[in-house]
Amino acid sequence: MEIEPYIKQLLTNYQYYFSKDLVLNSEGRKLLNIIARIVMSKCKELSSTIKKLRKNPTLDNVLKLVDRALGSSEYIMHLFSEPEDST
Repeated sequence: MEIEPYIKQLLTNYQYYFSKDLVLNSEGRKLLNIIARIVMSKCKELSSTIKKLRKNPTLDNVLKLVDRALGSSEYIMHLFSEPEDST
């Protein structure tokens, strides 16, 4: 199981998963838990990053996890440069 679809869902629908202060809400935390489980099963060295993220679930900390888990912030930029599917 890969994390990309979950990350895409979390970041492209950030207004649904984050409060106006850019902190994960309860639905965002559910998605974060799925992402964290996948990351921990594949990359145990990111456990401290996940622990910090769970304590302080801000958009900035989510982006740090994505950057470390995927090895590049280019993925994040690609998400927002993709044209929306209008079907």
